[in-house]
Amino acid sequence: LVLAGNAAVGAMLTATAVADAQAALPSAAYHWYRIAPGQRTWVLIEGTQGTTYVPAPVDIGKNLMVVAVVNQNGKVKRVASQSLGPVQP
Repeated sequence: LVLAGNAAVGAMLTATAVADAQAALPSAAYHWYRIAPGQRTWVLIEGTQGTTYVPAPVDIGKNLMVVAVVNQNGKVKRVASQSLGPVQP
């Protein structure tokens, strides 16, 4: 799972599936997360879904990532992107 776009308020970020996971990801649930510098726990961004996210002012200075959750053959598989950021104003 790869993130593309500029880590800036108002710029759209897009998650794209790569490699063997691509066939399963279109039916995945996407969860976007943010983390502040010095923190150890990623925080779910409420109300986000899908393969795109537009950073808001609350994201300034934070890193973002997306996790795709896929149910494959009765097993839940999570695929995380690399982090992107820090988000610029």
